Amino acid sequence: MRNPIRFGYSPFGGKVLVKLNVKLSVKQCIELAEKFPGIVFWENGKFGMAVEGILDHSKISGFHTTLNLLRIDAQIERLLDKKTAILDSFTKANIDAGSLDNPFL
Repeated sequence: MRNPIRFGYSPFGGKVLVKLNVKLSVKQCIELAEKFPGIVFWENGKFGMAVEGILDHSKISGFHTTLNLLRIDAQIERLLDKKTAILDSFTKANIDAGSLDNPFL
């Protein structure tokens, strides 16, 4: 093949070639690969996870829906991790500042 496959979705003879970089966890990518057996994934450094494979045209709408739900779940997980880190740092700062009996801390 002379031309490289572009990122995104490329229709090809009744199938759709999928080539994406997505910010998902490994657990979520495993769930995606189990639901759609024609999909493979691997870590792609700062870009998140590389997802590639071949799907039937009839399965592409289900793939879109599942991928969007997994992206939202990944965003929620990242926000919860940030919230936990902020609360932990705030609690640690208050404990380090003085006695817990002080009502002004």
